[in-house]
Amino acid sequence: MDPGEWEEKHLVEERLSRILEEIEDWPLNREVMRYIISSGGKRTRPIIVLLACRLVGGDIREALDAAIAVEFTHIASLIHDDILDEGRIRHGIPTIYEKYGLDQAILIGDFLISNSIYLGSKYDEKVIKDLAIAAMNMAEGEILDTRSRIDPDFSEEDYYEVIKKKTASLFSSATSIGARIGGAPEDVILLLKELGMKAGIAYQILDDLLEFMEIDVDKYSKDTSLTLPILLNRRMRKDEVRVECLNIIKSLVDDCMEILSRFPPSEARERLGQVISYMTLGQIRDEACV
Repeated sequence: MDPGEWEEKHLVEERLSRILEEIEDWPLNREVMRYIISSGGKRTRPIIVLLACRLVGGDIREALDAAIAVEFTHIASLIHDDILDEGRIRHGIPTIYEKYGLDQAILIGDFLISNSIYLGSKYDEKVIKDLAIAAMNMAEGEILDTRSRIDPDFSEEDYYEVIKKKTASLFSSATSIGARIGGAPEDVILLLKELGMKAGIAYQILDDLLEFMEIDVDKYSKDTSLTLPILLNRRMRKDEVRVECLNIIKSLVDDCMEILSRFPPSEARERLGQVISYMTLGQIRDEACV
């Protein structure tokens, strides 16, 4: 799979480049924004917005600003996450917090959220609510996550509550927003929200597993959270943790594919399935973790 060749990816990158030109009135923020955008990224979430829109028969160009709003919300959350964790490296390069310092990191996060609100303001009330609820859930999830480090009773159930809010809520909103803009009925929107939630949970468990297995070498943070692999490791050997987590991920991915199978065959359906597979099991880079 090479999303870099897809129309959806090209549209996202072109719109991000245009936004850099549009914010020339804020030169200091523009410098940091250029660093953020030039740092690249898979753009998974905005691509999911566009594919969900296309899946239900919508015009993906109509959903483009919403897709960027989702991406900016995601990037802002990463920046704030790095502040809380004292994160130094992400995707193999210095974080905003490391490169520009605490004050600039806080303010560029605020600038990104403001941009997200601006981009989302052109859409109807339900789309704006979906984006706002995701952002509120992400903030709540971050608070719960920071508490996990000092809560001796933090459980696997608590972990799932954290990742549903902190990570999966934005994937869920990405699918629902795309479907809403594409004109889908409410039952289809709810189905795609479920798809996004399951994909987001699988993604986060895998991300935590890669860190637990010391496979994820592109990220370094001073502080770490209690994750599912760490919790399982209290009652399982490391190799058993790996198998258990992979089984959970595979089950969630299977659920996602079953949901997609309810839609007529199309390029959008195929690509959405490819994205979900790639961002979960496809991210395993070490055969020892298969």
